[in-house]
Amino acid sequence: MIERAAHLIDHVLPRVPVRQWVLSLPFELRYRLAWDHELCRAVLAVYTRALLGFHRKRAKASGHRGGRTGTVTVIQRFGGALNLNVHFHTLAVDGVFVREPDGSLRFVATKAPTNGEVEALLGLIRKRVLRLLARRGLLCDEAGEGLDESEAPTLHALYAASVRQRIAMGRRAGATVLRLADASAVTAAPPPGRRQARLGSFDLHANTSVGAKNRPKLERLCRYLLRPPVAEDRLSLAPDGSVLLRLKTPWRDGTRNVAGSYNRTWAELMRRGLDIDVLECPDCGGRLRFVAVIMLSSAIRRILRHLGLPSDPVELAPARAPPELDDAWAC
Repeated sequence: MIERAAHLIDHVLPRVPVRQWVLSLPFELRYRLAWDHELCRAVLAVYTRALLGFHRKRAKASGHRGGRTGTVTVIQRFGGALNLNVHFHTLAVDGVFVREPDGSLRFVATKAPTNGEVEALLGLIRKRVLRLLARRGLLCDEAGEGLDESEAPTLHALYAASVRQRIAMGRRAGATVLRLADASAVTAAPPPGRRQARLGSFDLHANTSVGAKNRPKLERLCRYLLRPPVAEDRLSLAPDGSVLLRLKTPWRDGTRNVAGSYNRTWAELMRRGLDIDVLECPDCGGRLRFVAVIMLSSAIRRILRHLGLPSDPVELAPARAPPELDDAWAC
């Protein structure tokens, strides 16, 4: 994360204003893009071309023909609750580069987009994405609310459950994940924010920008784009052993934490699957407990000698052919 962010700052992103654009997609499309990587690249290309065209048209309208901009996109596959959520974070140069008569490039900054411009751009993106899906025969209906799942992989049920934050297996399969909420925090669905548009389950946000001289802030933004799915300090253990994930921002229904099952220990799996209690002392029947891991060979030898056990490594026997082949080479 840090290395990639440093590379973007030092070698990729020019010292010009940069704006973050975030495109979120409908549940059905997130699910499909999670396993259809070629389609994911195609949707990203549609989105990127629309964004680049948006900047070119704005530059042309202000008298700068032939202006070109650039983008860097990070495809994130996770949401704030560790749910499967394929969406795009794009850093776009907030302006265009124009070629001067002497061949040099001059940067021309543009004004921040208006709410109307963001909404119009999202409408264009949605139209082109649905047209792409229709051209590939993936839409199940004209509204584009359903996708053809005939080519879904074996793990499609897990993908679909994660996208919709449902439990995929076990006796609670299909139920929503356990949520810990604060009733006093319940709020109504907020309207789209500044420089944000929502249209048919598509969402486009463009209100985060960084000035040309504020490279530390831009590097922090790069690290945010490249971050892992969850920060360790947001995880904790509940008394029943389940794992609690503290949400960065409470949901509208008051949910502040979501809970998930924990990985059972090797000893517990041995007991349940093979009826072998590896933590029971064979001499007294008491419970064994973890004390330490000893890695130093000299210390291991001293302990073994003290217990009267062999302390030297077992000599390996030379390799031999399978017994059934012995007669084949007999003379």
